[in-house]
Amino acid sequence: MPQSFQQRAKYIQDFAKHGFKDLDESSPFDTTYAEGLMLVSIDRHAEIFGRKTPLMGLYWARAFTEHPRWTGPPESFPQVLVDSGIIEDVARGSRKQCLDSFLLLFKAAFAA
Repeated sequence: MPQSFQQRAKYIQDFAKHGFKDLDESSPFDTTYAEGLMLVSIDRHAEIFGRKTPLMGLYWARAFTEHPRWTGPPESFPQVLVDSGIIEDVARGSRKQCLDSFLLLFKAAFAA
């Protein structure tokens, strides 16, 4: 990550930890980076704990359909999800519809 991005990300992290920091200032953080940071967080979680949670998996699958260059191939998913073609289906509808429609399926697949 570029040094300037790391500094902005650290500022946002500090801002989130200390609720009353710089209340009259605007944040130097572009919210378009938020999705990328969430994907990095999911990858680090999987490295530390050995797997993604179902919600992380669903978020990652949706990101895969929206930003395929940001994510790797879905090889870390349970094989049943890869074989079912459901990963392409999560792109349909809004993100809220995706969550409502697919979270239970992801919970079942990740539990198996």
